[in-house]
Amino acid sequence: MVSRRSALITVCLSVIVFLSSFVATGSGAAAYRSSSLGSLGAQQRFASLAQVEAAVTASRGISKLPSSVAAQLGAAAIDDDRDVTGACFLPDADASSSKLSDCTYGNQKAGGSKTVVIFGDSLANMWFPAIETLAIDHGFKVILLSEANCPVPTLTFFDTNINAPSTACNTWRAAEVKEIDSLKPERIYVASSGLGDEVVVNGKRSSSGDFSAWTAAFVRTIDAIRKSGAAITLIGNPPYIPLTAPNCLAAHLTSVQSCGSTYAQAFADSRPDVEQTAAKEAHISFVNSTELFCSPPRCSVVINNMVVYRDPVHATATYVKYLTGALGTLLHWPAIKAS
Repeated sequence: MVSRRSALITVCLSVIVFLSSFVATGSGAAAYRSSSLGSLGAQQRFASLAQVEAAVTASRGISKLPSSVAAQLGAAAIDDDRDVTGACFLPDADASSSKLSDCTYGNQKAGGSKTVVIFGDSLANMWFPAIETLAIDHGFKVILLSEANCPVPTLTFFDTNINAPSTACNTWRAAEVKEIDSLKPERIYVASSGLGDEVVVNGKRSSSGDFSAWTAAFVRTIDAIRKSGAAITLIGNPPYIPLTAPNCLAAHLTSVQSCGSTYAQAFADSRPDVEQTAAKEAHISFVNSTELFCSPPRCSVVINNMVVYRDPVHATATYVKYLTGALGTLLHWPAIKAS
């Protein structure tokens, strides 16, 4: 199995080529978020869980890409909210350049009892738009502790891009565990990749997909951050889509479903069952995000006039923002008050 980390390098290169040849209207990802959410009714900007589930079900019937969505494909490819979190979300364990003040959002005056920490790799950063909105709506402070290519499990991952163990992530992870303990937050939301990546166990490179090692190492990290006293929830990853949605949609304007995946394949690639088992063994809550993206028998990459994915692993910030109300329900937040 090719690691998703390596696959994403290929994806990034293809997106660069795509963006150089595709002219999008508006002013980039921020304009796309504004136009996409602005085109929805006010009652659906932060859709309820029932509304999201209905939209996901309806998405299976989309064949032709709406012109309004086609016009924004270039922006969707870079719609990752780093215009907000860029000072905090740094590549490849470059933690030395990031300060806690760069990573604090929402109600700056809130104490630990009204503090939320988002902890993980790029998938933690992906969920930020929805969690930030929920936190701000209820007067919470949000602290984002995320690092590209650094999964949460206390495990040395093998970086196939440099053909060596990724020890820098171990340093970053240990530092953030200490930070969390000192913050004493009320809630910690964890999101992490790494389920298909090769790891180093007992000094030896292990085959890709060593789920038992991943699970045991995940539990070790959770045991370490549990000392903070926070309620901890693992937010499951979006279903994996093998194609890069903006590129694929640009080439398949009248066959949208060919850019998605079958439900069975997405489940097999994403393995929410492994995540759920890890959460159970760590004695924390688990939110399976699959229903926010897929409805059997298919997972579509266009839902409610939005491009859902910017690459095979990450949802667009626009779609994550749309999920705010639904995610809030799954995370047991009170109903959102913002319009």
